[in-house]
Amino acid sequence: MARSFLPLIGHIAGSSYTFINGGAADTPIAEAGPMSILSQAQLMMKDVLVQEWAQQPVRINTLLLATPILTRSRPHGPDHWLTADEVGAFTAYLVSDRAADVHGQTIRLQGREQVREVGK
Repeated sequence: MARSFLPLIGHIAGSSYTFINGGAADTPIAEAGPMSILSQAQLMMKDVLVQEWAQQPVRINTLLLATPILTRSRPHGPDHWLTADEVGAFTAYLVSDRAADVHGQTIRLQGREQVREVGK
C-alpha cells in the first residue's frame, strides 16, 4: 500500500503516512511467530521509506499499539488498555498539523495516559 499511496501524496506539504502496528512487533507471543515477524518487518519498512522519501515533505511514522484495544466486542480490560476511540483520536492528532514535527518515529502507545497527554 505504501508503494501505491506515497507517490500520490509524498510531494504534498503537510502530508502524512502512518503505519499502525501492534505489540507483537516488540513482544514475542507464543504460537504467533508469523505475526511477530511481519510486525517487525513493518517497523523496518517505515525506516526504509523514511530514507527513500527523505527529500520529500511527507511525514512517515508508525503508531505501535502496545496494549489490546477495548472495543464494542471487548469492552472490558485493565484500566491502562486503550480504547478504539482513543486510538482514533491519537491517529488523527498524528496526521494533523499539530504533529508537524513528528517524522520518522515509532510511537509506542503503552497506555491511556500517553493519549491524555496529547489532548492537553
